[in-house]
Amino acid sequence: MTELTFLGTGGGRFTTISQLRQTGGLYLRDRGLRANIDPGPGALLHMHRYGLDPTLTDAVLVTHAHPDHWTDAAILLEGITRGGIDRKGTLVAPRSVLRGTHAEGHSIGPVVTKYHQQMMANCHEVAAGQSVSLEGMYSVTATKQIHSDPDTVGFKIGLTHGQFSYIPDGIYFDGLADQHQGSRMVVCQMTRGGSERIPHHMCTDDVERLADQIRPRLLLLTHFGYKTLKEGDPGQWAARITERTGVPTVAARDGLRVTMGSEFQMEFLDKPAAPLVAHG
Repeated sequence: MTELTFLGTGGGRFTTISQLRQTGGLYLRDRGLRANIDPGPGALLHMHRYGLDPTLTDAVLVTHAHPDHWTDAAILLEGITRGGIDRKGTLVAPRSVLRGTHAEGHSIGPVVTKYHQQMMANCHEVAAGQSVSLEGMYSVTATKQIHSDPDTVGFKIGLTHGQFSYIPDGIYFDGLADQHQGSRMVVCQMTRGGSERIPHHMCTDDVERLADQIRPRLLLLTHFGYKTLKEGDPGQWAARITERTGVPTVAARDGLRVTMGSEFQMEFLDKPAAPLVAHG
């Protein structure tokens, strides 16, 4: 089975500052892999809250150098290596995260220190189109994103029960969907609802186009901005995408766990709830 736990479904400066939604990113567990993806503020705290042991993690994947995607990465790397005692585990990230870059006249990164990079058994700097192996059995391909951090990448990962895609911050562009064809489950970051697009991020209109082009068995929305959360339940936008495209779409909530097997099962870890089932 593949398990995906949402340690946070908020994103952007003001959601992060206010913690209107948690901002800890994702925790992915498969048969031989345990990985944090974009561990922003609160990732460590909410791992403990949901019974996930950071010392048993195998890999940390970071898409870009904005704080809501990386702030807990260093302490999770220390957890993997027991404070640097055991040189093991893998860090996968683009240049801006590991070495720094320049964009629009200013510097971005690096955000993970060389000290922490050198703790790891493997540290992979990736750009769009490059693939690396995790735990000798999982292929991770970095995908192109267009964002204010020019080195931003997404990820496509081959898992036990199918391909999984993670599409982080960025704009819609021709060819974005092509990189994620064949993915059975897709997590896509949607900062704003409806047609209210802000620079460098996607709104519902953009994600709807992706859903129709990729056609995954399950699409999960996350990374909701402060204004979107204040204006109502993002579930309304998930329902619109489902209705217009026929792609089962869910607006994730903090503490949602999705299990991908022959079917998809969903449960909320914060309180008892009857499991939801989506056919895949």
